[in-house]
Amino acid sequence: MAPVWIHDHQMAGVADRFLDHPPPPKTSISGTDYHGSVGAYDMKDMCTFRLRFDLSTTLSLDEIARYYRAAGIRPSEGGNDSLEFMVWESPHLPGYRYGADDRPVIVEIQDRDHGSFWDLRCM
Repeated sequence: MAPVWIHDHQMAGVADRFLDHPPPPKTSISGTDYHGSVGAYDMKDMCTFRLRFDLSTTLSLDEIARYYRAAGIRPSEGGNDSLEFMVWESPHLPGYRYGADDRPVIVEIQDRDHGSFWDLRCM
């Protein structure tokens, strides 16, 4: 089997750095769980990591995106020198209590251009 643990370990490192960084003002992270995937989204033999986190906030989507783009969260070694952040509104999460003005959002992080290292998800 291909050594997928290398990319899984790198993706977990990005998740840890995101979770260790304080969230924007008036924003909370809904949990430490995240949705992650590894694949060749743009070009063959190059891996991209996608991580998605659920947040609750009163800020605009642009404010959250600007905050994380300026945060200086370090990408994994071997890929691009910076992370890409996208933010969009999400449906309400079941069982999560929102404040009166809070709304659920998803922050997606992309860490691009890692070599495949024989990871079949990237070929």
